[in-house]
Amino acid sequence: MDEELRKRLRSLRIDLVRDMNPGSLFDHLVAEKIFTDDQVEEIKGTRRAQCSKLLQDVERRGPRAFPALVAALVETKQHHLAELLQPSAKPRFDVVDHKTSGTGVHDFSNKYKMTANPRGHCLIINNENFQVGLLNRPGSSVDTKDLEDFFSNNLLFSVIVKNDLTAKEIMNELKELAAKDHSKADCCIVFIMSHGKEVTHKRFPGAVLGVDDQMVRVENLLVPFIGDNCPSLTEKPKLFFIQACGGTDRDIGVAVKEDATDGRPVTFSNDDDNTRGSLDMVEDAGGKGEPQVDASILLQYDEPDATLSVPQMADLLVAYSTTPGYVSYRQPKEGSWYVQALLRVLASDADKEDLLSMLIKVNETLSADYQSKSKYKQISSPFMTLRKKLFFHL
Repeated sequence: MDEELRKRLRSLRIDLVRDMNPGSLFDHLVAEKIFTDDQVEEIKGTRRAQCSKLLQDVERRGPRAFPALVAALVETKQHHLAELLQPSAKPRFDVVDHKTSGTGVHDFSNKYKMTANPRGHCLIINNENFQVGLLNRPGSSVDTKDLEDFFSNNLLFSVIVKNDLTAKEIMNELKELAAKDHSKADCCIVFIMSHGKEVTHKRFPGAVLGVDDQMVRVENLLVPFIGDNCPSLTEKPKLFFIQACGGTDRDIGVAVKEDATDGRPVTFSNDDDNTRGSLDMVEDAGGKGEPQVDASILLQYDEPDATLSVPQMADLLVAYSTTPGYVSYRQPKEGSWYVQALLRVLASDADKEDLLSMLIKVNETLSADYQSKSKYKQISSPFMTLRKKLFFHL
């Protein structure tokens, strides 16, 4: 590498290490033959450690390494870093006004800002060990660790983990998070993993349970973050992921087979002699037995809460692990179906896809790859009031 370029890399190392997402660069650098797969495997550790080692190694990779790094940063939407290294660096796809854009050009003009470092706070509430009434939730700690690692190291969020909270403590943690100053953040994320139940509702269905077997309505989880309750998150995406049952119904699935006339899938009933299910990936790999469910037994009807006005509800995503009224599955050793499917899709596509597109892929993953030994299925259901596309990496 040219000495001038090497000096430029070193002078910008602090900014690059602070902001760079190294995981998304490796495929591009391997494709350009700057690194081999074996060399990439040697770049381990925290995100910052990976950044530092990557930059050190790039200096020793010859004259093509610097432009390849810049191109990789552009390809992975880390444009501000590409322009630091090479001010003339341009995105592969032009950003155009959607009112005047022609065909064949990607339009990313209507998207949330997502460049802060850290991007914002990510609160993970993991209820695994219950005091009364309900069974414990083994496997939830696997989800917690995987989420913490990925959202901290790959998506650049400041992660907070809270374990085994009562209903009151859940609300206290949410109020404390909402009370923080989010003015420098671009986003806020909450994961809640617990038992759940179906309840009457006005806006968002379902409730999660504290370890004391007391419930918190999903509607109430959102209240600290909406409208004037959290002004520093106004116009910023507020994402809630709920790993819990939405009721006690089980989805028995509908088998599909290929129509020999045109190749399109058609459905047939489960009492058909030719019924076959999709690959029993979770169950057959190691014979782990029937998955557990995150359901409360009782359906509870309470008086509805006060109606929330629509404008205050903007910029929200509430992503349920299952559909209202249905159970949600969890493997004691591998974690829950939904969280693991979500992480698989994020790891594969977060550097190039918007969030809602990825949630569609999560449903396809759940549909195709997860099924209990008893042939039960699961599909997630996001509810959203987002106004723009959300890309974790710009």
